[in-house]
Amino acid sequence: MTRNFVVNLAFLLLLNLLVKPISILLDIQVQNTVGPEEYGLFFAVFNFSYLFQVFLDLGINNYNNRSVAQDEGHLYRYLPALFSLKIMLAVGYGILSYVGGEVVGFSDHQMYLLGWLIVNQFLLSMLLFLRSNLSGMHHFRMDSMLSVMDKFLLGIILAVLLFGAGFKSDFNIAWFVYAQTASISVTALLAGAAVLYYSGEIKFKSDWRSIGKMLKETFPYALFGIFMTVYYRLDGVMIERMLPDTGAYQAGVYAACYRLLDAANIIGLLFAGLLLPIFSRMLAKNENTGELLSFSFRALVGGAFIVAILLQFFAAPIIDALYTQSNPYWAQVLKVLFWAFPGVSVVYIYGTVLLAAGKLRIINIITFATMVLNIGLNLYLIPQWEALGATGATIATQVIASLSMIYFAHRQLAIQFPVLDVARMALLCAGVFLLSLGSTHIGIDWKIKLALLSIIGAALAFLLRVFEWRMLVGLVLRKG
Repeated sequence: MTRNFVVNLAFLLLLNLLVKPISILLDIQVQNTVGPEEYGLFFAVFNFSYLFQVFLDLGINNYNNRSVAQDEGHLYRYLPALFSLKIMLAVGYGILSYVGGEVVGFSDHQMYLLGWLIVNQFLLSMLLFLRSNLSGMHHFRMDSMLSVMDKFLLGIILAVLLFGAGFKSDFNIAWFVYAQTASISVTALLAGAAVLYYSGEIKFKSDWRSIGKMLKETFPYALFGIFMTVYYRLDGVMIERMLPDTGAYQAGVYAACYRLLDAANIIGLLFAGLLLPIFSRMLAKNENTGELLSFSFRALVGGAFIVAILLQFFAAPIIDALYTQSNPYWAQVLKVLFWAFPGVSVVYIYGTVLLAAGKLRIINIITFATMVLNIGLNLYLIPQWEALGATGATIATQVIASLSMIYFAHRQLAIQFPVLDVARMALLCAGVFLLSLGSTHIGIDWKIKLALLSIIGAALAFLLRVFEWRMLVGLVLRKG
């Protein structure tokens, strides 16, 4: 099972490394084209559309992924009912989001964007639901291809709009939203065709008793989705709404930095997507998850610390190279924000194993507490420190969430705490920091310096066995 995870993770990483960096660079070009204020207004609306997104799902995707992984018969029994349920939920989501936008006082332009983003969120929800069936059936490669297909199509469309003759001068943020609509629509259709192909003919008859049962069973997953969405997305809305004079600009700065954190989180998100069905099946068969958990923890969190430390020395040149309107304040926000990266990585690993084990009550208690903490800190810090205050709230939230999940995962699942893994990562952090500090006295181009430090940091990680090459090769070559 661990070999299966590593092979599919490698394939998934390859696809994402080929497609998503280009998509992110084009997204950056969108912000450079429309400006930080206009993008900041969009960012607030975009994050707001996520606040109610859980009502499109109600935990169905995570529940479905875990259930199909444990019993593929679940797909045939419940897919029609779940599909019907998601259609009904979309109507409620649309109404709730639009009314919410009016309540918080969005402008007419923002309300127009919100309408299109509501459509996009529905399409994205259907795409994730269809992909959860493929992942649950362990068709990881098809799921992997679909995970980047919308970004690939979006990249093509944006490249034409941003650089094509006759388009660039007229480009506006609404075009960006339209491009998202087109790319997600095509990908969702391909995902639906893939589910039908792998599952065979399914008769789409709605069983209303099954729908009622689903609502009851997915409710804990829905709570988890609500709490996670609020503390991941509310900060962007709060910055724009709470700062009447500088809100749009500060939201644009935060969006610029958060985009890079999102880009770094791609690997963690991919880990979680593959780990959930694999952990679920392993736990259902009473298999030992310790090896896979340790491997994932060291690889993901160790890499996150390397990136966070390097950014303390290279944030300014990186942000200046990417954004045409950046200044030292942007770099400061980026430096602070990336200390949340290790915590996010821990949550991806340990949150997934708790979710696979069905420990929804524990997860919901942790996420509710951290959501309340995040809102409180944002209310206190944003008026004083603006975007920089929101980064502080994000770090505190992730630290509390990650430590809580580590504690309860090891306590509930009787997994030995990785003291040696933590000690190795502490040595790694000290080594990368000292090397980076010493590099400030070397007068070479920052890009060459960053590349060399990244290579040396990775080598040090292998030397300290935070990354284990022999283990990785052994897992790939091991017979299933």
